[in-house]
Amino acid sequence: MGKKLDKKITIIMECFDWDRVHNVMTYLNWEWDKGGKLNGVPDIEQLKETATRLLTEAWKQGKKNKHKRGNICSGGFHASRDGDWLQLRFDLENWSDEGDDE
Repeated sequence: MGKKLDKKITIIMECFDWDRVHNVMTYLNWEWDKGGKLNGVPDIEQLKETATRLLTEAWKQGKKNKHKRGNICSGGFHASRDGDWLQLRFDLENWSDEGDDE
């Protein structure tokens, strides 16, 4: 990773409320699938590792297109890049009518 990306990810890691996400996942018994079988509720370190991977991938996706945009989602996390802006969300519920032709 480059210095710019490292700095952005560090800020997100320091400011994101990891305890809150972990508490919700624990309450809901939100298990992650690993290799085709449920592997239990991830711990905070696993959450951080996954988020770092997703943020890095979203950043790389943005390098591949002229609009500098990238998005990737997994396990409740949504990492996105828009220009030099990088964001991490944890989505509990989401709905869209995109693609509904009625």
